[in-house]
Amino acid sequence: MYTPEEIQNYFKSRTDSELSAELLTIFPKAFHAIIPLGKTDVSPRTFFHWKEKGLIPELASDDSESRKWVRLNLIEYLWVKFIQTLRDLGIGLSEIKKIKESLLVDPLKGILENLDSPSFLEFFRNFSFVRKENRDILIQTRKAFSTMPQSHKIFGTMFGGLIKEIYVNKDDISILIFSKKSEVQAVKSTKKPTQKEKIITKTELIITVEGKNANHLPKYIIDELTTLPHIKIPLKQLMIGYFEDESNLKHSSDFGIINKEEMALLECVRKNDFKEIIIKKDKGQLILEIVKEEDLKEEKLKELRKILGLKDYQKISITYRNDKHAYIENKVKKVL
Repeated sequence: MYTPEEIQNYFKSRTDSELSAELLTIFPKAFHAIIPLGKTDVSPRTFFHWKEKGLIPELASDDSESRKWVRLNLIEYLWVKFIQTLRDLGIGLSEIKKIKESLLVDPLKGILENLDSPSFLEFFRNFSFVRKENRDILIQTRKAFSTMPQSHKIFGTMFGGLIKEIYVNKDDISILIFSKKSEVQAVKSTKKPTQKEKIITKTELIITVEGKNANHLPKYIIDELTTLPHIKIPLKQLMIGYFEDESNLKHSSDFGIINKEEMALLECVRKNDFKEIIIKKDKGQLILEIVKEEDLKEEKLKELRKILGLKDYQKISITYRNDKHAYIENKVKKVL
């Protein structure tokens, strides 16, 4: 069942076309399959094995069936890196498939299927969007989702929405996966009616999200769940890893994530053609200052690429060696 926070944060009364429009203000070419599979460090053999097991959704790339030329859009890339992280933590393929069914889901299916349930409507009584009188809006929105081009669909899933939250609302979102064991009575065999009752242990995966604006469960439930074995995967770190890698700059530029002004800044840094670079966040908070060549260490360059990629700044001022000045303002506005 979807919680009120999921509905309130991600859909409200917006249509799917409006949601896609918001995404495109951040990712001008987000739906384009640009990133080669090799950039994920996942081999084609492993990738197609995952796809065969149902872990990989249909891809935007027309060449997705070719073992040589798989290309991914940004959300697809992050999904593959997410699976890779789960595998590194020892999570099995069958469990990952369950996780996929929670995160790469048609977001309105569960709502429409339960819209006639009194208990469901009571649960959502404070949210006007999830009411019977809005059934036509919900059906229309879901129809728009189901008829979207395949290259768009992953952006309309819960996983795609979380990436948007990181970008637009600067929310540091993590996915939490809990393992809950419970004892259940096994079904008796009809061939052996006198057989003693057998108790078996069942393991359930509970998947939720933690963030400043995107908690999908009340805090007291999350606090209770954290007593269970669990893993926490910060999605923002997957994005940071992408932007810190200098070899990804071309793809970031092709996506429109790094704009021309920002690329010019990176070129200026590469040529050491500056006296001073100052980067500030909202309210004038200084987050990075480069004033001499010795500052251009790899860690600081990674930090610069990360700030530009995540649009985690308000204004950048550059003083060139010829004493000319330039300014770059962050044009990605908060849309929610």
